[in-house]
Amino acid sequence: MTTLNKDTTDYSMLKETNFLKKVIKVHLGNFILKYKTPAYLVKDFNSTYERLMKKKKLPLAHKNLAGKIKNEHSLYSVEDTPIQGAKHPLVEVDKHHNFLSEAAFKFFSNVADHYLNIARVKRYRYRLHSVWINEMKEGEYNPIHNHFGSSEIGLASILILKLPKNYGEEATNKDAPTNGQLAIVGNGGGQFYTSIYAPQDLQEGDFLLFPYDVKHCVYPFKGKEKRRTLSANIDIHYT
Repeated sequence: MTTLNKDTTDYSMLKETNFLKKVIKVHLGNFILKYKTPAYLVKDFNSTYERLMKKKKLPLAHKNLAGKIKNEHSLYSVEDTPIQGAKHPLVEVDKHHNFLSEAAFKFFSNVADHYLNIARVKRYRYRLHSVWINEMKEGEYNPIHNHFGSSEIGLASILILKLPKNYGEEATNKDAPTNGQLAIVGNGGGQFYTSIYAPQDLQEGDFLLFPYDVKHCVYPFKGKEKRRTLSANIDIHYT
């Protein structure tokens, strides 16, 4: 089992939960919660990824992913054991590998509890199933897909880590850009139903949390810069 070197990070800010008070709620049948991730945690994810990529220590995550992206690398993964055997909170003993800090576990635990509380789910167990980073280059994309873990019930997420300053020239309709954009598709219907959430104002540190069955995609872009995001899957078992 691969583990981190001795963790020297100052976790004095772990009790800070101000990000839970500044949440945007988007309804698409199911609902999406948009948080602002603490800056120190975004920095931690980026530095961990860059350090371990340089050392070629991060395992590829292609096996279970839909993306047409060369650099998909795993930061955390559990054995595919039933969620019924999961521990609470999210720290697990059945993990394949772990490159996450204690602060990362605390963050995922906080947002999972927060979402389930808003959804009025009272009795549950959950566990962090997998965490990985997608680093997209020109021409790469993520087709329409949804997430799953060991369970088909759970919470998926997207954290914006780095964005290109420019996504390249749009082929048509330049006033409605889609290059490199995230689109989340609702699972409802009707003439006046808002079926797609495609935010044009995403920023580094934005964290979107939604159920496993919500479909989404990311369009390709042009240019030499890279688009880096983190995704985390949290399995849920109702008790």
